[in-house]
Amino acid sequence: MPNDGTVSQSGGGFFAELQGSPPLDPDSAPSPRHQFLSTELADRNDRRRALIVLALSAAGFVAAVPFAQVMLVPVSAFIPAYEAALILISAITALMLFGQARGSGSTALLVLAAGYLYDVFLIIPHALSFPGAFAPGGLLGGGQTTVWLFCFWHGGFPLFVIAYALLDAREARRGQPSRGSDGFPVALAIVLTIVLAVALTLLATQRGAILPILMDGNSQLPVATAALAATWILGLVAIGVLWLQRRHTVLDLWLMVMLCAWVFDIALSAVFNHQRFDLGFYVGRGYGLLAASFVLGMLLIEVGGLHSRLATAKALLDDYAHRLEERVRARTAELAVANATLLAETDERRKAEAQLHQAQKMEALGQLTGGLAHDFNNHLGIIIGNLDLLGERAGRDPEEKELIEDALAAAFNGADLTRRLLAFARRQPLRPARVDTNQLIGEITKLLSRTLGERIEIG
Repeated sequence: MPNDGTVSQSGGGFFAELQGSPPLDPDSAPSPRHQFLSTELADRNDRRRALIVLALSAAGFVAAVPFAQVMLVPVSAFIPAYEAALILISAITALMLFGQARGSGSTALLVLAAGYLYDVFLIIPHALSFPGAFAPGGLLGGGQTTVWLFCFWHGGFPLFVIAYALLDAREARRGQPSRGSDGFPVALAIVLTIVLAVALTLLATQRGAILPILMDGNSQLPVATAALAATWILGLVAIGVLWLQRRHTVLDLWLMVMLCAWVFDIALSAVFNHQRFDLGFYVGRGYGLLAASFVLGMLLIEVGGLHSRLATAKALLDDYAHRLEERVRARTAELAVANATLLAETDERRKAEAQLHQAQKMEALGQLTGGLAHDFNNHLGIIIGNLDLLGERAGRDPEEKELIEDALAAAFNGADLTRRLLAFARRQPLRPARVDTNQLIGEITKLLSRTLGERIEIG
């Protein structure tokens, strides 16, 4: 799977809208469309890489075929080491595929994972039965059992691949499940795979009663060649079924490369060779180990790519979160300044409204005062007129005359007061004039003396 770290433009637009920043660089984050080998369609680069690996494998196979029957030194530890490596590789591959199957809900991936697990549970009895590996005659019956387990092992896995290809094509037509499944299908697949492996192992041990004899010492009988050729044909059929699919994912592509190496393994170690421990035997096992490593290697590369893109995405998110925090802090400061300005304007407006309200009250008071002053002035006019008439009719009594004069002075003071009220009410223009304060105080003193009585003395 290419580790180009691409990102969809829609994801960049979301972050840009969220933070007001430019869109994400398309080369800086992972694309949500390209996440797994089982869903990413193979491109030209993937096909070129697979073709190079296939060409190298085929060249090695062609070079080894003429020398396949050359005897080499038997190495008793070869089979345990080789099959221990196969068990480890197949178990890890099965575990990773089970995880993807559970996460995606894909039945096709579940079957393929079960195929790798099937290899694990058949490799174990195959190693235990191999003569000279753990016992001179094998722990599970020796060479005949070993050959039949080899046939079940190398013939069974292509059947799992064929089932995977057909189920994958059906899921592609119907649409793959949008959410993962629970662990029950995985557990069921594991149990059924174990049951199948145990049943085939028990069947292989009944070599004489049910199954024909395939080996004469270390040499194969013609019936063994036919049985092994059948496994070879099943591998070719699996390759053909994968190739005929309308769409090829990266996983499909590397499964075909793996099956080609698988076929080379069977051809060298069981068809073109003569017996165990010849060159074809050893080179074929090497092809088997190489074949098992292809898909696991791509899965590990995929995991590394996903981890790298996850780290890149996390770094981008951290960077955008930091920028967002800075923008929020700056915006908060701007809002604080705007809030202070708004409070000041609100206070000024409140003061202006209070002044306007006070002015309206004063205007209303002035209107009321002006109206009262006009009415009071009219009454004073009558009083002053009547006092003038009384002054003309009064006799020569000085006290009476003084009273009339005091009343007139008070009336004129009242008229002057009304003029001031009218001036306050702004009903008449102001006419500033000089006032004799001594005379004014004297007049007020006389008025107060008569009003307050003799007990209060005004100095």
